[in-house]
Amino acid sequence: MVKQHGRHGVRKKGNAVLPEKLKGTLWSYDISKIDIERDKKIIIENVLNHGTDDEILWVLRVYSKEDIVSVLKNPSRGSWDRKSLNFWLFLFNVKIEREKYERALREVFVRAGSH
Repeated sequence: MVKQHGRHGVRKKGNAVLPEKLKGTLWSYDISKIDIERDKKIIIENVLNHGTDDEILWVLRVYSKEDIVSVLKNPSRGSWDRKSLNFWLFLFNVKIEREKYERALREVFVRAGSH
């Protein structure tokens, strides 16, 4: 069971607790419907990509190394910033196939001939 202490608001779902402070990082989701266990991939990816230092520390406290490594080994298509993904892959010493890596990156520019 995950415990969240402090004066900040939290969202609860089952036995899991999601701090209100993640609302900015998870802006495209209704955090009242996010479950810490079921939606851990969404939470981990978004926080490692866009989170503040405090939010990242929360993820590192709440989720196991195995949870984080699993997310890094199986990144969602188009969800990662190149610098963020490189940093976390290096930090956790994770290697992934080149195709999987390329699919995980958000493309900012439209490639010529891809219309």
